[in-house]
Amino acid sequence: MLKLNINEIFASINGEVNKWSQGSLTVFVRLQGCNLDPPCSYCDTNYAQSTGDYNPMTIKHLLTKIESFGIKRVTITGGEPLLQENIYVLIKKLLSRNYQVSVETNGSIEINKDWFNWKNLSWVVDYKSEFETKMNFENYYELNYQDWIKFVIQDKSSFSNAVQVKNRLQQNGCCTNFAFSPADADPVLSGNIVQWLIENKIDDVILNLQIHKIIQVK
Repeated sequence: MLKLNINEIFASINGEVNKWSQGSLTVFVRLQGCNLDPPCSYCDTNYAQSTGDYNPMTIKHLLTKIESFGIKRVTITGGEPLLQENIYVLIKKLLSRNYQVSVETNGSIEINKDWFNWKNLSWVVDYKSEFETKMNFENYYELNYQDWIKFVIQDKSSFSNAVQVKNRLQQNGCCTNFAFSPADADPVLSGNIVQWLIENKIDDVILNLQIHKIIQVK
């Protein structure tokens, strides 16, 4: 039977950018394992980094668990979900059951080209400057306006680098949405990013606050 290594499954709000808006209810399916080693300096899910068998779950069982929440929206994340080839089986089954699906990936693994432009499937693809040589640029040029490229901003230098990469991608034909996410949900850094966007007259970037870190859910 087809299985996936799962770190956790839970219902919450989608605190980051996605096709169906920040703050929308979703079921998170977090897969175990990441291919970036050492992990990102700002990683907030170190507990999902290690690879190997970790809570293997059949896709049939996984679908039953997802359905139990009664929410028709699923966010697939990690770790790095594309490390597990059966992830596309799960995506297909979710779409066939009329779920709205967003997949968060770190940008280093090629996305199967058959999985772009699906009505109820949206990709949120990171661009990680500290792993620039590992980024798969083909991914970015396949994305469309229901997808996102996300940059994590740590300081003015990483902001400037993100702007340069964004401009280069757009000049070369990339047509998607862009989001800048302040590291660690720092309110001072968030304010600085807004000011830098104003100073540079950049009006095609969304400030991606991780609102799930700001609120408390009982």
